Amino acid sequence: VMSIGTLLAYSLVAGCVLLLRYQPGPSTRDTPAGKVPAVQLWWNHLVRPPLHPTPCSSAVVAWALTAVAALVCALSWVSTAGLPCLRAGGAWCIATLVLPLLGILVAALLVWRQPQSRERASFTVPCLPFLPLLSITINSILMARLSAAAWLRYLLWMAIGFLIYFGYGIWHSTESRRPKGAAPQEPLGSTAMEVSPEPCGTAWCPSAPHPLMCGPKEWELCGWEGREER
Repeated sequence: VMSIGTLLAYSLVAGCVLLLRYQPGPSTRDTPAGKVPAVQLWWNHLVRPPLHPTPCSSAVVAWALTAVAALVCALSWVSTAGLPCLRAGGAWCIATLVLPLLGILVAALLVWRQPQSRERASFTVPCLPFLPLLSITINSILMARLSAAAWLRYLLWMAIGFLIYFGYGIWHSTESRRPKGAAPQEPLGSTAMEVSPEPCGTAWCPSAPHPLMCGPKEWELCGWEGREER
């Protein structure tokens, strides 16, 4: 179960890295170009991609990643179920193994041609998009080679987790009880309000250690009536 969860988590992280790296900025928009056929649109993004990420280029990356996921599933099934045929050198087995690999390579080239986000980060994954796609492919093949009992245990634990979340957690969440637009409440036992005094402006609180620095505790001690205007 842990092996499936770890491999699946690594694959999801690799896919999210691809999607986030090619996301456009908040103010980026596509330039209207009229009605263009889908095949011509993909060809234009492959031959003449835009200089900066756009919603259209991000959609191309998302569709290419979806195609890669489907091709990787087919490749994993062929490499696992058709292993005896591959060892025997069957032509159709080799063809069904090569075709998904070619499709993954074409999708990788299509993603590679798209502009990446120029936002700075403390760490960026190198060799995009080939390294994340290679990670997704290898992890999927390893998951396909696991036993059916491991998959059943994994699905059982996932079902229990979803049942607990949707049956209890989502209905007792503090976020669901908070009114819309309200600021998040401080957790119980938090000292954030006590250790952050706020300036009093032109007021003076006699309970404060300094005449110009009054925290909530000092205001409670002196009260609104106890303040004296300077």
